[in-house]
Amino acid sequence: EYCENSGQSTPPQDGCAPAPGLESPTFVAAGFTDQPHYTDWSTYGSVHVHHETIAPDAVYHIQAIGHACDPAVETDYSEALTMTTARWGDIISTCETDPCGPPDGTVGIGTDVTAVLDKFKNLSGAVRKARCDLEPTAPDQLINISDVTYCIGAFLGETYPPPGFALPGAPPSSP
Repeated sequence: EYCENSGQSTPPQDGCAPAPGLESPTFVAAGFTDQPHYTDWSTYGSVHVHHETIAPDAVYHIQAIGHACDPAVETDYSEALTMTTARWGDIISTCETDPCGPPDGTVGIGTDVTAVLDKFKNLSGAVRKARCDLEPTAPDQLINISDVTYCIGAFLGETYPPPGFALPGAPPSSP
């Protein structure tokens, strides 16, 4: 676990405090997997699932299965919940309210790039770190100028993955 504050890679002894304007520290509720991940989901509000292989603007189908059920029996699974991830660089819709609104399908200088800059500067009410950590291939829990640069690239129409960016297990893409 890492605290929200940019660059703080070791939580303090008394634990992570919420970032200014946010209600709780960041935690991983579940990883990205095609195998059952058993837990009591009713103990969570929003379930944050993140992993470096989850691609922006991609469609995923999520199913649930009871702990006592056989994962090899397809009929034991729930109907699939279909979800689409936000497009590359789409961080927020607006920050007119606190917390900032969810991604809105567009990448803008006055919204998304500004949100990454606000997190880089650790401003009060900045959007959560996980949304702004755009580089390197495996997010590094730091918000820096490279993250801002990638967001600007997305604003300019750069597709995912950007040139030179390598997905896990794949060679780097070339320009």
